[in-house]
Amino acid sequence: METAEEQGRRTEEKGRRDDYKQNKGILMWFTKHGIDIKKLRISCIKGNAHIKGELAFDAGSQAKYEGADAQSQLLKKLEYGLASVPGIRSVRMDLAGWHKSGKSWSQK
Repeated sequence: METAEEQGRRTEEKGRRDDYKQNKGILMWFTKHGIDIKKLRISCIKGNAHIKGELAFDAGSQAKYEGADAQSQLLKKLEYGLASVPGIRSVRMDLAGWHKSGKSWSQK
């Protein structure tokens, strides 16, 4: 029979594995849409995703998302997409030069 300490350790390890899977799912969403992940800091702890940094695109996607309207729509799409990653409970994005008001994103 396991001690309480062993159960706690096993639960903690499972939580770290879940966080890793969620981070991987988030990274896949960003790379799928051509976002340069080198300019972002992405963390996920207990299902709460936090993305901070600068919205930048790889060379192949810059033309596709040129202009504030296209980028605003992409941010909205990403926010909903990230929330659909298994285990994600909340998504918070703090992006340089962007502001969220209600459900809309706009440049500062």
